[in-house]
Amino acid sequence: MVRTCTLMNSFLKKMRPNYGSKNPIALLSRHYLQSLDSLRVFYFFLFYVSTRYLTLVWKDVSSSTSLSPPGIFFFFKYVDVTFFEAAIYLSPIITFICMLTPRHRALRIASIMMILIVFTYKNSFGRKLHGELLYLYIGIVYAFIPTWPKNPSLVNNKQKHYHLHLYWFGLLLFLFPYTLSGLWKLFWGMGWQLFFEEKSFLSIDSLSYIIKMYAQRIQTPPVLGDFLINNPALGWFLNIAGTYWEVIAILPLFKPRHWRLTAALILIFHLMSFYTLNIIFAYQFAIVPFFLLTVPLHKEAKNWGELVEDLPLLGGLYRLVRRSRISLL
Repeated sequence: MVRTCTLMNSFLKKMRPNYGSKNPIALLSRHYLQSLDSLRVFYFFLFYVSTRYLTLVWKDVSSSTSLSPPGIFFFFKYVDVTFFEAAIYLSPIITFICMLTPRHRALRIASIMMILIVFTYKNSFGRKLHGELLYLYIGIVYAFIPTWPKNPSLVNNKQKHYHLHLYWFGLLLFLFPYTLSGLWKLFWGMGWQLFFEEKSFLSIDSLSYIIKMYAQRIQTPPVLGDFLINNPALGWFLNIAGTYWEVIAILPLFKPRHWRLTAALILIFHLMSFYTLNIIFAYQFAIVPFFLLTVPLHKEAKNWGELVEDLPLLGGLYRLVRRSRISLL
Protein backbone atom coordinates (compact mmCIF):
# COMPACT_ATOMS: atom_id res chain seq x y z
CA MET A 1 0.00 0.00 0.00
CA VAL A 2 2.84 2.38 0.91
CA ARG A 3 4.60 1.58 -2.36
CA THR A 4 1.38 2.22 -4.32
CA CYS A 5 0.93 5.60 -2.66
CA THR A 6 4.58 6.43 -3.37
CA LEU A 7 4.09 5.53 -7.04
CA MET A 8 0.97 7.69 -7.32
CA ASN A 9 2.66 10.58 -5.50
CA SER A 10 5.63 10.32 -7.87
CA PHE A 11 3.21 10.34 -10.80
CA LEU A 12 1.54 13.52 -9.56
CA LYS A 13 4.93 15.17 -9.08
CA LYS A 14 5.85 14.36 -12.67
CA MET A 15 2.58 15.89 -13.79
CA ARG A 16 3.19 19.27 -12.15
CA PRO A 17 5.50 20.90 -14.70
CA ASN A 18 3.53 19.51 -17.61
CA TYR A 19 0.94 22.29 -17.47
CA GLY A 20 3.49 25.07 -17.51
CA SER A 21 2.62 26.10 -13.99
CA LYS A 22 5.44 27.33 -11.75
CA ASN A 23 3.28 26.97 -8.67
CA PRO A 24 2.75 23.28 -7.75
CA ILE A 25 0.21 24.25 -5.11
CA ALA A 26 -1.94 26.03 -7.71
CA LEU A 27 -1.62 23.02 -10.00
CA LEU A 28 -2.62 20.65 -7.22
CA SER A 29 -5.70 22.79 -6.53
CA ARG A 30 -6.60 22.82 -10.22
CA HIS A 31 -6.34 19.04 -10.46
CA TYR A 32 -8.44 18.72 -7.33
CA LEU A 33 -11.23 21.02 -8.55
CA GLN A 34 -11.38 19.39 -11.99
CA SER A 35 -11.51 15.90 -10.46
CA LEU A 36 -14.70 16.89 -8.63
CA ASP A 37 -16.44 17.50 -11.97
CA SER A 38 -15.02 14.24 -13.30
CA LEU A 39 -16.55 12.38 -10.35
CA ARG A 40 -19.94 13.81 -11.25
CA VAL A 41 -19.60 12.13 -14.66
CA PHE A 42 -18.94 8.81 -12.95
CA TYR A 43 -22.00 9.13 -10.71
CA PHE A 44 -24.08 10.15 -13.69
CA PHE A 45 -23.13 6.78 -15.14
CA LEU A 46 -24.23 5.04 -11.93
CA PHE A 47 -27.53 6.90 -12.25
CA TYR A 48 -27.83 5.61 -15.82
CA VAL A 49 -27.15 2.05 -14.63
CA SER A 50 -29.71 2.33 -11.84
CA THR A 51 -32.43 3.52 -14.24
CA ARG A 52 -31.80 0.42 -16.35
CA TYR A 53 -32.52 -1.66 -13.26
CA LEU A 54 -36.11 -0.45 -13.41
CA THR A 55 -36.59 -2.62 -16.50
CA LEU A 56 -35.71 -5.85 -14.70
CA VAL A 57 -37.92 -8.79 -15.60
CA TRP A 58 -40.08 -9.46 -12.56
CA LYS A 59 -41.04 -12.97 -13.68
CA ASP A 60 -37.79 -14.08 -12.04
CA VAL A 61 -39.29 -13.06 -8.71
CA SER A 62 -42.65 -14.73 -9.19
CA SER A 63 -41.19 -17.98 -10.52
CA SER A 64 -38.48 -18.36 -7.86
CA THR A 65 -39.15 -19.48 -4.33
CA SER A 66 -35.64 -18.60 -3.17
CA LEU A 67 -32.64 -16.64 -4.33
CA SER A 68 -29.15 -17.99 -5.00
CA PRO A 69 -26.84 -14.98 -4.59
CA PRO A 70 -23.30 -15.37 -5.90
CA GLY A 71 -20.22 -15.94 -3.75
CA ILE A 72 -19.74 -13.79 -0.69
CA PHE A 73 -23.29 -12.39 -0.95
CA PHE A 74 -24.86 -15.71 0.09
CA PHE A 75 -26.53 -14.06 3.11
CA PHE A 76 -28.88 -12.17 0.76
CA LYS A 77 -30.81 -15.41 0.20
CA TYR A 78 -32.35 -14.89 3.65
CA VAL A 79 -33.63 -11.43 2.63
CA ASP A 80 -37.21 -10.95 1.48
CA VAL A 81 -37.66 -10.09 -2.20
CA THR A 82 -39.44 -6.84 -1.31
CA PHE A 83 -36.10 -5.61 0.03
CA PHE A 84 -34.64 -5.90 -3.47
CA GLU A 85 -37.70 -4.24 -4.97
CA ALA A 86 -37.20 -1.26 -2.67
CA ALA A 87 -33.51 -1.08 -3.61
CA ILE A 88 -34.35 -1.09 -7.33
CA TYR A 89 -36.70 1.86 -6.90
CA LEU A 90 -34.46 3.76 -4.48
CA SER A 91 -31.21 3.39 -6.42
CA PRO A 92 -32.08 5.94 -9.19
CA ILE A 93 -33.11 8.50 -6.57
CA ILE A 94 -29.98 8.11 -4.45
CA THR A 95 -27.58 8.01 -7.40
CA PHE A 96 -29.25 11.07 -8.92
CA ILE A 97 -28.76 13.04 -5.70
CA CYS A 98 -25.18 11.77 -5.52
CA MET A 99 -24.58 12.90 -9.09
CA LEU A 100 -25.73 16.42 -8.18
CA THR A 101 -23.65 16.58 -5.02
CA PRO A 102 -21.03 13.83 -4.83
CA ARG A 103 -19.09 15.64 -2.11
CA HIS A 104 -20.95 13.77 0.66
CA ARG A 105 -19.29 10.45 1.44
CA ALA A 106 -22.52 9.08 2.97
CA LEU A 107 -24.33 9.58 -0.35
CA ARG A 108 -21.51 7.89 -2.27
CA ILE A 109 -21.60 4.93 0.10
CA ALA A 110 -25.41 4.73 -0.13
CA SER A 111 -25.38 4.86 -3.94
CA ILE A 112 -22.82 2.09 -4.30
CA MET A 113 -24.67 -0.02 -1.71
CA MET A 114 -27.87 0.29 -3.74
CA ILE A 115 -26.05 -0.77 -6.92
CA LEU A 116 -24.44 -3.66 -5.03
CA ILE A 117 -27.77 -4.92 -3.71
CA VAL A 118 -29.46 -4.84 -7.10
CA PHE A 119 -26.40 -6.37 -8.78
CA THR A 120 -26.64 -9.24 -6.29
CA TYR A 121 -30.33 -9.64 -7.09
CA LYS A 122 -29.68 -9.75 -10.84
CA ASN A 123 -27.14 -12.53 -10.34
CA SER A 124 -29.33 -14.60 -8.02
CA PHE A 125 -31.14 -16.62 -10.70
CA GLY A 126 -28.27 -18.57 -12.20
CA ARG A 127 -27.22 -15.73 -14.53
CA LYS A 128 -23.75 -14.22 -14.48
CA LEU A 129 -24.05 -10.57 -15.41
CA HIS A 130 -20.69 -8.95 -14.83
CA GLY A 131 -21.32 -5.70 -16.70
CA GLU A 132 -21.45 -3.53 -13.59
CA LEU A 133 -18.86 -5.39 -11.50
CA LEU A 134 -15.95 -3.15 -12.48
CA TYR A 135 -17.92 -0.01 -11.64
CA LEU A 136 -18.83 -1.47 -8.27
CA TYR A 137 -15.13 -1.75 -7.49
CA ILE A 138 -14.48 1.81 -8.66
CA GLY A 139 -17.46 3.11 -6.69
CA ILE A 140 -16.13 1.39 -3.57
CA VAL A 141 -12.76 3.10 -4.08
CA TYR A 142 -14.40 6.51 -4.53
CA ALA A 143 -16.48 5.92 -1.40
CA PHE A 144 -13.24 6.26 0.57
CA ILE A 145 -12.80 9.85 -0.61
CA PRO A 146 -13.66 12.02 2.41
CA THR A 147 -16.52 14.50 2.36
CA TRP A 148 -15.27 17.82 1.08
CA PRO A 149 -16.67 21.25 2.08
CA LYS A 150 -18.71 23.48 -0.19
CA ASN A 151 -15.75 25.83 -0.35
CA PRO A 152 -12.85 23.78 -1.82
CA SER A 153 -10.33 26.35 -0.60
CA LEU A 154 -10.86 24.98 2.92
CA VAL A 155 -9.32 21.63 1.88
CA ASN A 156 -5.65 21.39 2.81
CA ASN A 157 -2.97 20.04 0.47
CA LYS A 158 -2.64 16.72 2.30
CA GLN A 159 -6.36 16.05 1.83
CA LYS A 160 -6.11 17.04 -1.85
CA HIS A 161 -3.28 14.56 -2.36
CA TYR A 162 -5.27 11.81 -0.67
CA HIS A 163 -8.28 12.64 -2.83
CA LEU A 164 -6.23 12.59 -6.04
CA HIS A 165 -4.52 9.32 -5.09
CA LEU A 166 -7.90 7.59 -4.77
CA TYR A 167 -9.11 9.27 -7.94
CA TRP A 168 -5.98 8.03 -9.77
CA PHE A 169 -6.56 4.50 -8.44
CA GLY A 170 -10.11 4.60 -9.82
CA LEU A 171 -8.69 5.53 -13.24
CA LEU A 172 -6.33 2.58 -12.97
CA LEU A 173 -9.32 0.28 -12.37
CA PHE A 174 -10.99 1.71 -15.46
CA LEU A 175 -8.08 0.92 -17.78
CA PHE A 176 -6.40 -2.11 -16.23
CA PRO A 177 -9.00 -4.66 -17.50
CA TYR A 178 -8.13 -3.67 -21.07
CA THR A 179 -4.44 -4.32 -20.38
CA LEU A 180 -5.22 -7.67 -18.76
CA SER A 181 -7.33 -8.63 -21.78
CA GLY A 182 -4.51 -7.70 -24.14
CA LEU A 183 -1.90 -9.61 -22.14
CA TRP A 184 -4.16 -12.66 -22.01
CA LYS A 185 -4.60 -12.59 -25.80
CA LEU A 186 -0.87 -12.04 -26.30
CA PHE A 187 0.50 -14.82 -24.09
CA TRP A 188 -2.32 -17.28 -24.70
CA GLY A 189 -2.24 -16.61 -28.45
CA MET A 190 1.51 -16.99 -28.68
CA GLY A 191 1.45 -20.19 -26.62
CA TRP A 192 -1.42 -21.65 -28.61
CA GLN A 193 0.27 -20.82 -31.89
CA LEU A 194 3.81 -21.89 -30.98
CA PHE A 195 3.21 -24.97 -28.84
CA PHE A 196 -0.09 -26.37 -30.12
CA GLU A 197 0.23 -25.09 -33.70
CA GLU A 198 -3.43 -24.11 -33.82
CA LYS A 199 -5.09 -20.87 -34.82
CA SER A 200 -4.59 -17.86 -32.58
CA PHE A 201 -4.65 -14.12 -33.14
CA LEU A 202 -1.20 -14.50 -34.74
CA SER A 203 -2.69 -16.46 -37.63
CA ILE A 204 -3.29 -14.45 -40.78
CA ASP A 205 -6.94 -15.55 -40.90
CA SER A 206 -7.50 -15.33 -37.14
CA LEU A 207 -10.22 -12.67 -37.17
CA SER A 208 -11.91 -14.22 -40.20
CA TYR A 209 -12.05 -17.53 -38.34
CA ILE A 210 -13.57 -15.89 -35.24
CA ILE A 211 -16.18 -14.06 -37.34
CA LYS A 212 -17.22 -17.34 -38.99
CA MET A 213 -17.63 -18.98 -35.59
CA TYR A 214 -19.76 -16.11 -34.27
CA ALA A 215 -21.85 -16.05 -37.45
CA GLN A 216 -23.05 -19.57 -36.64
CA ARG A 217 -24.40 -18.41 -33.26
CA ILE A 218 -26.11 -15.15 -34.21
CA GLN A 219 -28.96 -14.41 -36.60
CA THR A 220 -27.83 -10.96 -37.77
CA PRO A 221 -24.45 -11.02 -39.54
CA PRO A 222 -21.93 -8.32 -38.52
CA VAL A 223 -21.74 -5.26 -40.76
CA LEU A 224 -18.09 -5.88 -41.66
CA GLY A 225 -18.25 -9.65 -41.32
CA ASP A 226 -18.23 -10.71 -44.97
CA PHE A 227 -15.73 -8.00 -45.93
CA LEU A 228 -13.17 -9.11 -43.34
CA ILE A 229 -13.72 -12.78 -44.14
CA ASN A 230 -12.82 -12.02 -47.76
CA ASN A 231 -9.88 -9.82 -46.69
CA PRO A 232 -8.17 -11.81 -43.92
CA ALA A 233 -4.95 -9.77 -44.02
CA LEU A 234 -6.85 -6.61 -43.06
CA GLY A 235 -8.60 -8.53 -40.28
CA TRP A 236 -5.23 -9.78 -39.02
CA PHE A 237 -3.88 -6.21 -38.92
CA LEU A 238 -6.94 -4.99 -36.99
CA ASN A 239 -6.58 -7.87 -34.56
CA ILE A 240 -2.90 -7.15 -33.93
CA ALA A 241 -3.53 -3.40 -33.62
CA GLY A 242 -6.41 -3.95 -31.18
CA THR A 243 -4.35 -6.31 -29.02
CA TYR A 244 -1.41 -3.90 -29.02
CA TRP A 245 -3.63 -1.07 -27.86
CA GLU A 246 -5.20 -3.20 -25.12
CA VAL A 247 -1.76 -4.12 -23.73
CA ILE A 248 -0.75 -0.44 -23.45
CA ALA A 249 -4.17 0.85 -22.35
CA ILE A 250 -2.81 1.98 -18.97
CA LEU A 251 -0.22 4.20 -20.68
CA PRO A 252 -2.08 7.50 -19.94
CA LEU A 253 -1.60 6.90 -16.21
CA PHE A 254 2.11 7.45 -16.77
CA LYS A 255 2.13 9.39 -20.05
CA PRO A 256 -0.60 12.01 -19.57
CA ARG A 257 -0.50 13.18 -23.18
CA HIS A 258 -2.50 10.08 -24.10
CA TRP A 259 -5.75 10.62 -22.17
CA ARG A 260 -7.70 12.11 -25.09
CA LEU A 261 -6.28 9.62 -27.58
CA THR A 262 -7.15 6.70 -25.28
CA ALA A 263 -10.74 7.94 -24.95
CA ALA A 264 -11.04 8.00 -28.76
CA LEU A 265 -9.42 4.56 -29.12
CA ILE A 266 -11.85 3.04 -26.61
CA LEU A 267 -14.75 4.32 -28.70
CA ILE A 268 -13.18 2.91 -31.87
CA PHE A 269 -12.35 -0.39 -30.17
CA HIS A 270 -15.93 -1.00 -29.04
CA LEU A 271 -17.38 0.21 -32.34
CA MET A 272 -15.18 -2.28 -34.20
CA SER A 273 -16.21 -5.04 -31.78
CA PHE A 274 -19.81 -4.34 -32.76
CA TYR A 275 -19.23 -4.03 -36.51
CA THR A 276 -17.05 -7.16 -36.72
CA LEU A 277 -18.62 -9.49 -34.12
CA ASN A 278 -21.95 -7.88 -33.16
CA ILE A 279 -20.64 -7.60 -29.60
CA ILE A 280 -21.60 -4.39 -27.84
CA PHE A 281 -20.18 -3.41 -24.46
CA ALA A 282 -22.89 -0.93 -23.61
CA TYR A 283 -21.54 0.27 -20.28
CA GLN A 284 -17.96 0.70 -21.47
CA PHE A 285 -19.15 2.47 -24.60
CA ALA A 286 -21.47 4.72 -22.62
CA ILE A 287 -19.15 6.01 -19.92
CA VAL A 288 -15.45 5.18 -20.22
CA PRO A 289 -14.51 7.52 -23.12
CA PHE A 290 -16.53 10.42 -21.74
CA PHE A 291 -15.18 9.90 -18.23
CA LEU A 292 -11.61 9.91 -19.56
CA LEU A 293 -12.27 13.15 -21.45
CA THR A 294 -12.88 14.86 -18.09
CA VAL A 295 -9.64 13.63 -16.49
CA PRO A 296 -7.80 16.71 -15.18
CA LEU A 297 -4.35 15.09 -15.45
CA HIS A 298 -4.27 15.43 -19.24
CA LYS A 299 -1.39 17.25 -20.97
CA GLU A 300 -1.79 18.56 -24.50
CA ALA A 301 0.69 17.12 -27.00
CA LYS A 302 2.40 19.57 -29.36
CA ASN A 303 2.17 17.17 -32.29
CA TRP A 304 1.48 13.54 -33.19
CA GLY A 305 5.19 12.78 -33.00
CA GLU A 306 5.15 13.27 -29.22
CA LEU A 307 2.32 10.76 -28.90
CA VAL A 308 4.10 8.19 -31.04
CA GLU A 309 7.35 8.60 -29.10
CA ASP A 310 5.60 7.52 -25.88
CA LEU A 311 4.42 4.22 -27.38
CA PRO A 312 6.32 1.04 -26.47
CA LEU A 313 8.12 -0.52 -29.48
CA LEU A 314 6.56 1.89 -31.97
CA GLY A 315 8.12 4.86 -30.17
CA GLY A 316 11.60 3.35 -30.45
CA LEU A 317 11.04 2.57 -34.12
CA TYR A 318 9.80 6.12 -34.72
CA ARG A 319 12.88 7.64 -33.08
CA LEU A 320 15.15 5.33 -35.07
CA VAL A 321 13.52 6.36 -38.36
CA ARG A 322 13.68 10.05 -37.43
CA ARG A 323 17.37 9.82 -36.57
CA SER A 324 18.04 8.03 -39.84
CA ARG A 325 16.32 10.79 -41.79
CA ILE A 326 18.29 13.47 -39.93
CA SER A 327 21.58 11.68 -40.58
CA LEU A 328 20.74 11.45 -44.29
CA LEU A 329 20.18 15.17 -44.41
